Amino acid sequence: MTGSLFSLLIWAQPALAGDLVVTLLDVGQGDAVLLETPGGATVLVDAGLAKARVSHQLRQLGVEHLDLVVASHPHADHIGGMAEVLTTWTPDLFWYSGMDHTTQAWAKVKAALQTDDIETVAVQLGDTLELDDVRIEVLWPADTLLRNTRSDLNANSVVLRVEHGQDCLLLTGDAEEVTERQLLRRGLEQCDVLKVAHHGSRHSNTESWFDAVQPEIALISVGRDNRYHHPSEETMTRLVGCEAAIFRTDLTGVIQLVSSGDGWTVRDGLPWDAPVDPALVVVPPLPPEPVADADPVQADTATTPVSPVARKGWLRRLLDRRRARRATRQL
Repeated sequence: MTGSLFSLLIWAQPALAGDLVVTLLDVGQGDAVLLETPGGATVLVDAGLAKARVSHQLRQLGVEHLDLVVASHPHADHIGGMAEVLTTWTPDLFWYSGMDHTTQAWAKVKAALQTDDIETVAVQLGDTLELDDVRIEVLWPADTLLRNTRSDLNANSVVLRVEHGQDCLLLTGDAEEVTERQLLRRGLEQCDVLKVAHHGSRHSNTESWFDAVQPEIALISVGRDNRYHHPSEETMTRLVGCEAAIFRTDLTGVIQLVSSGDGWTVRDGLPWDAPVDPALVVVPPLPPEPVADADPVQADTATTPVSPVARKGWLRRLLDRRRARRATRQL
């Protein structure tokens, strides 16, 4: 049982008690990752392009609420569908990098955040959140944002380390080589599962980065036949060299992993170099390529942060809301 066809069969299945379920949605040339904790908390990291219909995919997955939504950075291939997500689910908490942008897609996100029900936080290195027995730690950005890089928005992507028992997942947004250097200088622990940065771009994913992370499983969210030629040949060669099992959304659609806290299971998807039976793998046709708004190397001219709420107290307010929601469900 492999590929997108299998993903349709498992979407309605609940996680076993104690499992963390990680779903890499099929959004073409973009990113969207859903985390479902053992206790029923839900986290969405990025929301692809608007045409990727992330809200529709979340409904298919049976998502009823979102505790946390994270925008790794405000490029449209990561936040194009986020305004609809925010207005549909009104999450308790919204994390972003502290970087602003001048595009229509980001303006829609900011408009959707204008509600007292969503705590908005520009996260910084060291911020942590524990949902059930899953720990989410912010590894980047630092309190001083990187400036004058190839792409400041990419370089200041929110990088998350997700831990469940002995298992680890690293979510990297479109972090660039300069970001990787900063993280390596600060010390980086090995992590089992890596969401490969920037769709496998050659501007990220250095050999020293892979040497430090030592991923056993590498996930690449990427569009089929995309105009950026992602993932790059350099990135693929390095991943093969570190002997990671590689899974790509352009080849197999939705990819789902399950963490027991003592090991990972891939519930669908195929390693990139595995034989693929066209009769079993359903890859839907992609819409036209992203417009300039989604171009990951466009100029980053606006860097004034959206005004966040006071950092003090946001975690307590989030936990209070979760307790209230649980109490309501028990009535």
